[in-house]
Amino acid sequence: MNERPSTAIRLGFWLLLGMLSTASAEVTVSSQVAPFFTPHGWLLVFPVYLLHILVLGYFVVVRFRPTVALVWSGGILFGMYEFLITKVIWNPPWTDSPLMIAGVAIPEFVTLALFYHAFFAFLLPLWVAERTMTTSRSVPLPVFLSRFLQGSGAWLLPAAWGLVLGATAGIRIWLSLASFGVVAGAMWWWRRRGLARWTLADLMPQHREARWLIAGLAALYVATTVALRPEALPDPVGWVSLTVLYVVFIWLFVRVSKRPAAPTFEPVLRYRPMLIGGLVGVGLGVLVSGSVGPVLTILLIWGGGGIFGLVMLATVLRTARRSLGSDAGAGQEF
Repeated sequence: MNERPSTAIRLGFWLLLGMLSTASAEVTVSSQVAPFFTPHGWLLVFPVYLLHILVLGYFVVVRFRPTVALVWSGGILFGMYEFLITKVIWNPPWTDSPLMIAGVAIPEFVTLALFYHAFFAFLLPLWVAERTMTTSRSVPLPVFLSRFLQGSGAWLLPAAWGLVLGATAGIRIWLSLASFGVVAGAMWWWRRRGLARWTLADLMPQHREARWLIAGLAALYVATTVALRPEALPDPVGWVSLTVLYVVFIWLFVRVSKRPAAPTFEPVLRYRPMLIGGLVGVGLGVLVSGSVGPVLTILLIWGGGGIFGLVMLATVLRTARRSLGSDAGAGQEF
């Protein structure tokens, strides 16, 4: 197709992509159950996710060619906003004695940066948006996850997601479902209007727009670093650790961007078991929200998610190592 999407259509896609990222990351664990119904949600929470997914998505989709390692390393950079903006990885507000190494809360870094935001705030929204609102299929899932989703994972994964959603939301579940309903309704409207006729690369920011978005993201970091929880800012050791981590993960991002895309496995989505699994999980989660719900969330997100994040970090490191060596061929992605 030679026709290019208009500016209004592309801005609309950016808005929906930002909403999908916000809901996926914030509503899933009930950090915000109603981000689209409050001024705080629109003025602070939404811009954080919108700017991150557009800026990093520009590099992943437009500047480079998406691979599992590239998308995941970009997602880790996304999740590192939990240093400067929320200060959670420096000073987690839910404990007085965090496990710290060189000023960094290790469980929070592993879970939030290496897994949670990499998946729920970045990879998953890009993957879902591309398959529901575009004609392309460029953003891959890890192969093992795609194959699992093709089988029993079609209902197990949505059930696990629903269990966390219900267990963390409890009696507020109607607000969580309303938030996801807003996003789903907007995506349905997009398809109903026949707008799913461009590729993801067509709809993402281009070079000139990306410069403005990067400037906006930088301004957001400056403002929130100063204004949000300034008492949680670290000593010099914490700043040095932050600098080292950013240098390492930006280097990894650049290195894996040079790796050619490898064959991936595209799952055939089965919507009925996914819907049933999700609803059953939500129902069970609400039922146990006052008893074992928090324990389940810790096991699934902090336990399983942390392990998943470390496995994916190993994949990124292996890909970066291969890009340095003579092995320039493309093997199947992990």
